Amino acid sequence: MNDIRMPSNRQLKVGETIKRALSEIFSNQIHEPSIEGISVIISEVRMTPDLRVANIYIFFLFNESIDKDSFLRNMVGITPRLKGMLVRKLTLRYMPELKFILDDSFENASNINNALKN
Repeated sequence: MNDIRMPSNRQLKVGETIKRALSEIFSNQIHEPSIEGISVIISEVRMTPDLRVANIYIFFLFNESIDKDSFLRNMVGITPRLKGMLVRKLTLRYMPELKFILDDSFENASNINNALKN
C-alpha cells in the first residue's frame, strides 16, 4: 500500500509564506548579475514534514534561451543570501534548507496538449 501523506496545515502555511517572501525578493530585492533579467516564477514550495527542507519549484516565464542547469548552479550559489533575506522577513523557529527544483509540469502539459491537437 502506498504511504503517501497529504501535507499538514503547518507545512502548507509555511510553504506558502516562503513562496510569497521569495517571490517578493525575486521581484524587488535581489540584484544578482547571474540571474538578472531572468523571469522566474515560483509555482510551489513543498515543505518536508519536519519543516527542515523547502523544495522550491520554479519555472521560467520566457525559457527559450536559458541554460537551466547553469541557472540552478547560480541559485545554489546565492542560496545563503536568499536565506539571509528570508530570516529578516519571516519569523520561523528554524529557517529551512532551500532546494530549487525545475518545475517542468507546465512544459509537459503543453507537450501533451500539442500531441492531442495533432
